[in-house]
Amino acid sequence: MMQGNAPAYAAAVLLLAAIASAWARPAVVVARARIVLAAVLAITIAAIVALVDVRTGQVRIRLDSSEEPMMRADDPAREVYRQAIANFGDDDVFVIAMETDGLFTSGNLAALRRLSDGIRHVEGVRGTESLANTTTYRWARDTGTIEVGPFLDEIPDDPEKLQGLRQRALDDRIYPRTLVSRDARTAAINVFFHTMPDGEFVARGIDGQIRALLQAEASPGRRFFVTGRQHIKDQAHRLMVRDLLWLIPLAVAVGSVVGWIAGGRPRAAILPVGASLIATLWTFGLIAALDRPLNLITIILAPMLICVGNPYGVHTLTRYEELVAIWRRPPEAALECLRHTIAPVLIAGATTVIGFGALMLSAQEAVQQFAMFSVVGVLSMTLLTVTALPAVLAVLPITDPQEPGSLRVSGAIARAADRLLRHIVALSTRHASEVLLFWAIFATVGVVLIPRIVVDTDYLTFFDARSPVRQEFAAVGERLAGAVPVYVTIDGGKEGAFRDPAHLQALARLQREVDRLPAVTATISAIDLLSVMNRAVERDDPAAERVPPTRGEITELLFLIPKAKLRRFMNANHSMANLLVRTAASGSAAVRQLEDDLHAAIAAAGLPPGLRASVTGNSIVMNRSVDLIAGNQLGSVVLTAVAIFLIVTASFGSVRTGFLAMIPNLVPVAIFFGMLGAGAAALSLPTSLIACVALGITIDDTAHYLAAYQRHRRSGLAQEAAVAATTASLGRPILSTSMMEIGGLAVLCLSNFATIREFGYLSATTMLVCLATDLMMTPALLVRGRV
Repeated sequence: MMQGNAPAYAAAVLLLAAIASAWARPAVVVARARIVLAAVLAITIAAIVALVDVRTGQVRIRLDSSEEPMMRADDPAREVYRQAIANFGDDDVFVIAMETDGLFTSGNLAALRRLSDGIRHVEGVRGTESLANTTTYRWARDTGTIEVGPFLDEIPDDPEKLQGLRQRALDDRIYPRTLVSRDARTAAINVFFHTMPDGEFVARGIDGQIRALLQAEASPGRRFFVTGRQHIKDQAHRLMVRDLLWLIPLAVAVGSVVGWIAGGRPRAAILPVGASLIATLWTFGLIAALDRPLNLITIILAPMLICVGNPYGVHTLTRYEELVAIWRRPPEAALECLRHTIAPVLIAGATTVIGFGALMLSAQEAVQQFAMFSVVGVLSMTLLTVTALPAVLAVLPITDPQEPGSLRVSGAIARAADRLLRHIVALSTRHASEVLLFWAIFATVGVVLIPRIVVDTDYLTFFDARSPVRQEFAAVGERLAGAVPVYVTIDGGKEGAFRDPAHLQALARLQREVDRLPAVTATISAIDLLSVMNRAVERDDPAAERVPPTRGEITELLFLIPKAKLRRFMNANHSMANLLVRTAASGSAAVRQLEDDLHAAIAAAGLPPGLRASVTGNSIVMNRSVDLIAGNQLGSVVLTAVAIFLIVTASFGSVRTGFLAMIPNLVPVAIFFGMLGAGAAALSLPTSLIACVALGITIDDTAHYLAAYQRHRRSGLAQEAAVAATTASLGRPILSTSMMEIGGLAVLCLSNFATIREFGYLSATTMLVCLATDLMMTPALLVRGRV
C-alpha cells in the first residue's frame, strides 16, 4: 500500500469521527443547523483555497499521463528495469516516420536533413538520429583510411550517386528498419530528449513544436507519422484535460435533470447534486493539498463521485417530504427524517467505503489512489447527508408540490413509474419462485462464462483503435522497426566479460534466435557495431563483417567505437551487454507472448556458464502489473462481499437478512463478469474496478428497502402488504437514484479514452441490472423467504 498518505488517512479518520458524532446526537445537528452549515462552508472554502490559486485563478491539480502509476509499486522487475536504464540509457523511443514516393532524391534527403537539424534545436531535445546525421564507419579507398563521419555528407544531385547512397543504406547491417524502410520509401528520425518530468515535456509544448516542423515539410508526396512514449503521453495529457472539462459538468447536468424530473421541483436536483458537488470539492481539495496528480484511472473520480453521491440526498429528501406533510414544521420534520434515515445512510456509506476500500489491495498505485480518494469522497458525502442536508431542510421553508415552476412532466412520469412498480410488485410476489429462477439462470450463465474472460490491456489500449495515436503507432511499426523497445541484458559477472570472443559468440547466437521471433521487427547489439567496425578495419572486406576471433582485436575495436554509440549496447567496463529488441507488439497478451518467446530464445542460445540474461523494458514491467488484475479481482470481490455481509447482518441483527441483502447484489456482479466472458470487453485496469464498486454502491438501495420493509412489518402488515407499501414509498426514489447513477456513469461513455468508455458502459449496464434485481429479486426473496 502506498506510503506517505498519512494526511489522507487522517482526513478519513476525522470524517468518521464527525459522522459518529452526528449519529450519536442527531438533535444537535438540527438544533445547531446554522452552525453546522457555517462549518460546512468553512471546510468548502478551505478546499477551494487548496484547489485554486487565488492569484492566478489556475487549478492546482496536476495530471500524470504516464503509465508509471499503473505499474506494480513493489515489483522486483522494476529494479531490474532501473538497473538496465542506469547501464544502457533510457528506453524512451520517439520515432518520426517520413514516408515518401522515394526517399533517395535530393529534395527528400534535404528535407530529412532540415528536420533532423531543426528538431535537434528544439529546447528539451538532446539529439536526433537519422540517415542525415548518423555516424558511419567505412574504409575510404582513395585515402586508405577509416572514415568516421556522417552517412550523408553532401547531398548529391546525380541520380547514379543517389542510387549508390540507396544501395549503401539498404546493404548496411544496422540501417534497414531502424533508419530506412526496406523499400527505401520511408526514413526514420529517432528523437532523444533531456531527462525531464512528463508535465514539463507537455508544458514546453515540445511535441507540438516538432509537429509544426513536420507540417512545414509535408507535401503531397511526403507525409509523417509520429509515435513513442513521450508523444503518446503528450496526447494522453491533452485528452485528460478535455475529459475533465467535459465530463464533470455533464455528470452534474445529468444528475440535476434526472433529480428535477423525478422530484418535480428544483430542490430535488439542487440539494442531492449540491451535496455531491461539495463532497467532490472536498476530495479534490485534499488531492491538491497532498499534491497528488490525477492519472488515467483517477481521472474518472469526479464524475463517478458526483453520480454515486446523488442517491444519498434523494433518499433523505424523499423521507423528509413524507414527514413534513405530517409535522408541518421543518425543524421537527428534519430531525425525525434524520432519525429514520441515519441508519440506512450509514450502512450505505459503510458498504460503499468497503467496496472502494477493497481496491486498496491492488498493487497498482493508480488503483490505490482511486480507492483512497473514493473512500474520502464517500465519507464526505455520508457526513454531508447526516449533517448539512438535515440542517438545510431545517431552515428551508415548506414548499408546495404544486408550486409554480415545477415540471409538469414529473406528474406523468410519477404516475407511469407507479404503474410500473405496481406491476413489478405483483409479478415478484405472485410469481416469486419463477422470478428467482429467472435471475438464477442469468447468474449461472455469468459464472460459467468467467473462465473465458481475457485479461488484456496496456498503455496504448487506453486509446481508441481509430485514434491517430493508435494509427500512427501501427503505421510506424509497418514501415520501420516497432516503437516498443525491449532490453535483453546479459550480465557477464566480471569486468571485461564481453571482450571474450566466446561470450560475444553467445550474444550473436542469442541475437540470431531473437531475430527469428515473429513479433520482433529489429534487433541491434554490440555485435553489429563490432562487425561494421571490423569490416572497415579490414579494408571493406565483406567477409570481415563479423566479430574478430581474439580478445586483443575485440578490445581494440571496442575502444575505436565512440562511447556515446556503444553505451546503449555495452556498459563502461564491458561486464554487461544489451540486446536492443524493437517490436510493434501491443496489448498485454502480445507482450506476454513476446516475453515468453524471448526467454525461450535465451534458452535456445545456450549461454555459457557465468552469463545471466534478463528481459526487461517499460512494456514488460507494465505487463507484469496487468497480469495481477485477475488475482486482485478475486480477493477484492470476496473481501468486499464478506465485509458488506457482516455489516448488514450486524445492522439488522439477522444473519438471514444479511444473506437476503447480498443475493440481489451478487447476481449483477456475476452477470458483469459474464459480460466480460462473452467478449463485451477485456478485463483491464478500469474495468477491474467495477465489481467492487457495484457491490458497494448497490447495497444502498437494498439497505433502505429492508429498513422500510421492517418498519412496515413491525406495524403489523403481512409480507405481501409490507412489500407493496415499501415499494410504493421507496420505488420511485430507487428508480430516480438508480437513473442518476446509471446516467452519471453513462457519461463516461463520452470519454476520449477507450478503456474509460468501457468502464462507463459496463458499469452503467451493471447498475441497470442492479436496479432490476433490487426491484424484482428483493421482494421475491422477502415473500419466498418468509422474512
